[in-house]
Amino acid sequence: MIIRSWSQKLDEAQAMCSIENLIAHDFIPNPHDMMENWSLRNQDCYHDKLVAEIDGQIVGCIHIGQGRKENSHISFFDLFVHPQFQHEGVGTAMYNEFISKSKSLGCTKINSLIYDHPNWASGKSFFEKHKFEHISTNREYSLDLQKAEFSQYEKLLLEVLDKGFLFVEPVKDGLNSDLHYQKLEEMRWSYFQDMPYPEGITPTRGNYDLWLKEHKLFEKKHYGIELLILNQDGDYVGCTKLVADSSEPEKCWTSNLGVIKKYRRQKLATALKIEALTRLQKNGFTEIRTDNEENNPMYKINVDVGFQPEPFSLEYMKVL
Repeated sequence: MIIRSWSQKLDEAQAMCSIENLIAHDFIPNPHDMMENWSLRNQDCYHDKLVAEIDGQIVGCIHIGQGRKENSHISFFDLFVHPQFQHEGVGTAMYNEFISKSKSLGCTKINSLIYDHPNWASGKSFFEKHKFEHISTNREYSLDLQKAEFSQYEKLLLEVLDKGFLFVEPVKDGLNSDLHYQKLEEMRWSYFQDMPYPEGITPTRGNYDLWLKEHKLFEKKHYGIELLILNQDGDYVGCTKLVADSSEPEKCWTSNLGVIKKYRRQKLATALKIEALTRLQKNGFTEIRTDNEENNPMYKINVDVGFQPEPFSLEYMKVL
């Protein structure tokens, strides 16, 4: 068995995605997305993908990413082994190589995420075997959008508009200036800082140029919807963004939803969600996926809207 860094070529991305697809329970890994995400990685932090080869066949992989800034002491990873080669030391060999590299970077913690689903049972056993601590549970939800009914929210939407707030969809409404993107990134950073994070993980602001590159790629290739809410003065006070799935284009994944602190408790987040879902419904999307940390009150809105629970995601951490 050989453990090595990947070639950064599409054929190996395809091999890794084919393995991940045997384990993933509700999404289809896309090799072109993998290549795209690799090109958007923050090169100020260490990133790599290790592959395990047996007789020239890739039978496992581990994706590695060092946390940025205040989280640089944490090494994040996702490990996958072809089911036919599990329990044969493949995962342990890749994991040991990952541990060695993480220690050389000065990392003192490692972190990973799996799902509470039978497909991921081997991963859960692996974490238990290696003495990981379960630090966070994320509620996962799906909505059958074509069956969803939003008429009960019409009064709420009218109340929001009557207060002088305005819904704006930048892609459709022609907002594409440098100032727009700067205001958008600043607003998102404002509400990202207040979101719940697992213990030991600090919210950090990403590189603006990388964010802008990723965002413009979203607008061009992965657009579901991005909806802003503005106050009477035209200030950006809230936003939601949903990304169209590359492999299942009728499905959207919620990237974020937030309102800056000054404008909370006015049901603006609910209004943003309903208006965005209504527009997506009209555009023919059929399924919406979202998630919330266990202690995030947004889950109550999701339940009220009609989202149904999916297997939760489980985050694990270990001190080196």
